[in-house]
Amino acid sequence: MLQKFIQAAIITGLLQLVLNLSPPKASTSVNMNLSQVLSMLAVD
Repeated sequence: MLQKFIQAAIITGLLQLVLNLSPPKASTSVNMNLSQVLSMLAVD
């Protein structure tokens, strides 16, 4: 469980980094991807 949380935190950090570097238009798709990743991790 803790490992999943750490993975989610790392993925979130990477997506936030990409989000900061990308143009505003990309932010919505990144946020959607983030929610998908978190929901996938929550299932396990």
